[in-house]
Amino acid sequence: MRAADEGDAAAMRRLLTADSRLQPKHLEQDLRTFTGKGARRLYLGDDWAVATVAGARPSGRTAYAAALRLVDGRWRVDLSLKVRIRILGPDPGSTVGPMPQVAAEITAPDPLAESGLWVDGIPLQVKGGGTPRHGTIYGAPTFDLMPGQHTAVAYARTAQNGTAVAWMFKVRG
Repeated sequence: MRAADEGDAAAMRRLLTADSRLQPKHLEQDLRTFTGKGARRLYLGDDWAVATVAGARPSGRTAYAAALRLVDGRWRVDLSLKVRIRILGPDPGSTVGPMPQVAAEITAPDPLAESGLWVDGIPLQVKGGGTPRHGTIYGAPTFDLMPGQHTAVAYARTAQNGTAVAWMFKVRG
């Protein structure tokens, strides 16, 4: 975030994996539009992680997530777009009951190695199915969510590439 705040494109490029397709300028624009001190969480695995930020934008509250890979002792953001995630539910911005099912569809050119779902930083027990390169994962919190805004995160990776998607939904009061 510091590199984005400072507009340091060279520093941002060093934070990306070699095959990332998104230009640092676009990442900077995406991250700099968050205002206030949004929550930042980091979910760690062996050599993969997921970072999220949630906060206000001129268009309303929203969230952003990225998959990070440990390369040569440094965490690098993977923006290769080789692994794709499509949100199945709850719809971004929707209002749902206190125990929503969270689901995502995953596609990749290579066999999937890992996937996960979180709500407000809490991992969900995930079930799923499909083929090695195309599948669906889903899960629900094991407790009622409080009324208000919540952040969901979906993550998936192959041996070489990964992606993460974050979105917000509301639980009715």
